[in-house]
Amino acid sequence: MAALLWWLPSTLGGTVEMALLWLPDLGWGLVAAIGLALLLAVERTALAALDLRRQRGDGRAGPGGTTERRPI
Repeated sequence: MAALLWWLPSTLGGTVEMALLWLPDLGWGLVAAIGLALLLAVERTALAALDLRRQRGDGRAGPGGTTERRPI
């Protein structure tokens, strides 16, 4: 953290006080990014589980009233 506070002002032309003002915003941005990543991972897992249920058939009757496909 000390290295960041030393490097940031010299790179951006600001001061240590200016860098400290940005730290909460960076922290909340990181929290938001992690939250969004977790939400997308849950959605992807749910869609994969639904796809697996549809592929193997979960034992419930489908729209035609049967669980297996029969040639007509």
